[in-house]
Amino acid sequence: MTGIVRRSKGQPGNADKRVLFVDDEEGVLVALQHMVVDTDLVPLLAASGAEALEILATKGPVALVLSDYRMPGMTGVDLLREVHKLYPKTRRLILSGYAETHAVMEAINEGHVDRFLAKPWDDHKLVHALVEAVGQYRKEVDGERTLLRLEERNLELERVNEELEEKVRTSLVDLDATELLTAHQLFERLPYALYGFDANGRLLAINELGRAFSDAPTPPAVGDPLATVLSGDMVGIVNEAIATGEPTSGTARGGTLSYDLEFIALGSKRCVMVLLRRL
Repeated sequence: MTGIVRRSKGQPGNADKRVLFVDDEEGVLVALQHMVVDTDLVPLLAASGAEALEILATKGPVALVLSDYRMPGMTGVDLLREVHKLYPKTRRLILSGYAETHAVMEAINEGHVDRFLAKPWDDHKLVHALVEAVGQYRKEVDGERTLLRLEERNLELERVNEELEEKVRTSLVDLDATELLTAHQLFERLPYALYGFDANGRLLAINELGRAFSDAPTPPAVGDPLATVLSGDMVGIVNEAIATGEPTSGTARGGTLSYDLEFIALGSKRCVMVLLRRL
């Protein structure tokens, strides 16, 4: 086959550009090879089905196999059926005379052949069919690559999230040991008597000054009712703040002393934090 330019087995090429032409007639292969010169397609040539399978085994997959139907030893349909098994994404086209149309249509119905192209062919239409088929191959491969990249990104995000969760858990442990202790100390040393009450008027929190301000025989404890923690004048003001959910500043008397009151709303359940300071 003096007119055929064959590529060495070691020559690299991109699968999404390579097309494999298979025909037992040298003139047909030469014509097909020259026909794609002005495209970005890289032709590989085989004179039989067996040679085509050897090329695929040594060079790897191609975007398209275009095979003649009638060849000695292995028909084009038999070849493309094998290509379908080994390289399912590779597009498979067959060239055939009208005498073999029935066999080719059966192969198309079985999914082994993507398209039938009649001999003799029109160069322009054949090149268009080849470029279109290669485009379908590239689209499918690109979609698969995109999915693979998305899966890799998802795995990376999962790994990052796991690392962040571990860091958060570690940080919380550190907070339990250090920062939370410091916050508790600050809470105890505020220059206000601090009381936190829930929506039922039960004591949620109290600091050192809060315990010292109390007139009760024993220091107030979490869970005590509002009436046993604060004086009567203050109880009314705090109850109103809890009921309305709109705490305000104010002044109240406790025994012989006057107090400046500040209220802080705690969420949507009408809990309040009361800060008292002697005037």
